[in-house]
Amino acid sequence: LSAQMGMKGLFFARMHYQDYDKRKKNKDMEFRWLSVESDTSLFTHVMWDMYWAPSGFCFDTACSDPAMVTNKNSPEFNVYKRVQDMVDYLANQASHYRSGNIMLTMGGDFCYQNARKYFKNLDILMEYIN
Repeated sequence: LSAQMGMKGLFFARMHYQDYDKRKKNKDMEFRWLSVESDTSLFTHVMWDMYWAPSGFCFDTACSDPAMVTNKNSPEFNVYKRVQDMVDYLANQASHYRSGNIMLTMGGDFCYQNARKYFKNLDILMEYIN
């Protein structure tokens, strides 16, 4: 029905854990959902970790993950390690998809209560990755 109405893609986060594990193993996290009653199909993408931020990268007030520290004189300087952790996370995620595209979700229920803090850290992360 969705494809018949013109939708081109569907992204969803919740599925049975056995189906999720099998799709991950077989690189079937993206697939064409074929209609039984018509000749339509819908590109479907299963989100990697629901819609949560990667472990260690929640920068909201309610989270306890460390901030991105760029000051090399600070004893808490961590930007290079944190960037490498994110790159490793993304490489692992990408290894379970057949296409060259992945979706990195950085949210969750009630996230961005302190949006300024969250976006400041995301900006640093993107700056150093790029």
